[in-house]
Amino acid sequence: GNALALDVEGLKQRYESEQDLDRAVNKALESRFLPEFLSRIPVKLLLGKLKPLEIANVAVMKMEKMLELQEVKLKYVEPAVINMLLRQTDELIEYGVRAVVDKIKVLIQPHLVQARKDKVGEVSIHLNDSGEIDFEVLKLKKS
Repeated sequence: GNALALDVEGLKQRYESEQDLDRAVNKALESRFLPEFLSRIPVKLLLGKLKPLEIANVAVMKMEKMLELQEVKLKYVEPAVINMLLRQTDELIEYGVRAVVDKIKVLIQPHLVQARKDKVGEVSIHLNDSGEIDFEVLKLKKS
């Protein structure tokens, strides 16, 4: 999880100047970490919460990477799959992208195992009639 989660948008609204915001962030960090640790951090970035489109991009990239590790190319992801993932991960985003990625792993892992067994080379991902994630095999690996 995140080492320190701050309400960045709330802080930006509360402090008018960048210097005041920087002081507030430093104070929060100092309350949580030893000075020896903080002195080794060269750059601090303030990032806001991910927007739904950003979460969708992370989801697709993660699916691509998981498939790539199995030597399977992802050709297409049906938008309904992304919508379903966004609905299921909406509450998870409070815990960071890692929680979203973990959910994606759970949802597509059984398909990855089957794709490896079937020597699948390329897939598209869509929702089946039951509203569950399904892989459509587009190409098999050459033997």
